Amino acid sequence: MHKILVFFKNKDWKLFLEKYLPKIFISLYILIIFINFVVFQYDIKFAIESTDVYNSIITLAAIIIGFLATMVSVFISVIGSNVIRRIQNKNKTELIRIYLEEAIISGFILVITSIVFLFLYSNKVEINMYWHLIYLGLIVYFLLSTGRILWISLNILSSVLLEETDRKTSVYRPNIKKDNSKR
Repeated sequence: MHKILVFFKNKDWKLFLEKYLPKIFISLYILIIFINFVVFQYDIKFAIESTDVYNSIITLAAIIIGFLATMVSVFISVIGSNVIRRIQNKNKTELIRIYLEEAIISGFILVITSIVFLFLYSNKVEINMYWHLIYLGLIVYFLLSTGRILWISLNILSSVLLEETDRKTSVYRPNIKKDNSKR
């Protein structure tokens, strides 16, 4: 019991949730689906019957993947800041890289799955409900992992911007004299 109290007091639970929330969600999701089908033999009705849904998910995921790829360039541009140095000193750069990879890879898997479903649906192939449930879980996993890296990125960038405004820089202001003589 003492270890649990120390865990919550030290705010280790926030890091734990940050690291594992998408994985915890997908595990609970799979467990609930498994219990519904196997134990209770309850049939969940779920179907996507519109190609617009797949097209929209492909577009949304592609935009988010592009934005995440751009975030890498932004991180490179602020590499000399004190915030990035603190992240490097605490050996958290690998963790941020893993978060970014997880979001981008799950996005690519979502796009590929959407394309496959779009192709199968357009050819009037019956898609098993299990695949739709896996697809729905993949969408939520992608959104959770993307939300996590976006939240962290925004916190890092806002810290960098606050650091820049706090830093006192001397700005060169040239003394320009007006020439009042007539030409």
